[in-house]
Amino acid sequence: MAERLANLDDEYDIVEYGDRTSAQVDADVLAEALRLTQPPRVTPEPTDPPT
Repeated sequence: MAERLANLDDEYDIVEYGDRTSAQVDADVLAEALRLTQPPRVTPEPTDPPT
């Protein structure tokens, strides 16, 4: 589940060589952390229409 965060951690190690800033990586880390803390979305099962 946290694989994306681990990948983003690696980006901090190469930020000085890449085209992204630390602030951009920070924003992605925050967005991913928020996604992970949200309750899972569950699609309700369809029900029979009222008759």
